[in-house]
Amino acid sequence: MSRVVLEMPSEYAFTTRLRVRVTDLNFGGHVGNDRLLGYLQEARSRFLGTRGYTETDIDGVGLVLADAALRFRAEVVRDDELEVAIAVRDLREHSCDFYYRVVRDDSERTPVLDAKTGIVFLDYATRSVVAMPDAFRDWIARG
Repeated sequence: MSRVVLEMPSEYAFTTRLRVRVTDLNFGGHVGNDRLLGYLQEARSRFLGTRGYTETDIDGVGLVLADAALRFRAEVVRDDELEVAIAVRDLREHSCDFYYRVVRDDSERTPVLDAKTGIVFLDYATRSVVAMPDAFRDWIARG
């Protein structure tokens, strides 16, 4: 079986911490894959919030997830403290990619997830794809 291959950035612009809750666990006693996508959304929301943005208002336009690639590296269980790092790369006219490196905040800094989400900018009023706002592009380009 071939595995998902992600070329992860070496530098990240933002990090945040999340704690695993009992409600995040599945029948196997570990965090479900659907919840991990939720962690990425939470981290992305916090990152955007540092600039006063939300996922539905980035200088008047929103964003929508176009695709996702996740590479699971270790099991995550209740009360694990996670650190999620974000980098934004591959800026194009209407889209960009968010990269996430998730590590367990333990003495080994155990990698638990590498992920990438493709983001497309959207005018929610017209439901149409729009250009990336210049202020967002400038913010990301400045690092």
